[in-house]
Amino acid sequence: MVDFREEIIILNELSPQNSVELFKGVTREIPLREIKAILKEKPNPKKYPDEASKKEAKHLHEHHLFTLLGGNPQSIILVAPLLAD
Repeated sequence: MVDFREEIIILNELSPQNSVELFKGVTREIPLREIKAILKEKPNPKKYPDEASKKEAKHLHEHHLFTLLGGNPQSIILVAPLLAD
C-alpha cells in the first residue's frame, strides 16, 4: 500500500518592495532603462479594472504586474523568468 501524504505550507504575502526584490533576483539585475520601460506600460482598464491598476506607477513595486502577483512568492518565481527577455 502506498502512503500519499500531502503537506500544505501557507506562505505569507510579500510586501510590494520585497516582491520586486524577489522578482529581480529570480531573473537578473534589471537595468534602470528597463524599469523605466516597464513603468511606461499601462494596464488595459477593460482587462484589469481594479483600482490599483488605474493609478500611475512611479516605482516598480506600484506597477500593476505586482498587484496581479499579489505578493505570492511562488507566482513571482514562476512569472519572472518568462519576462526576462
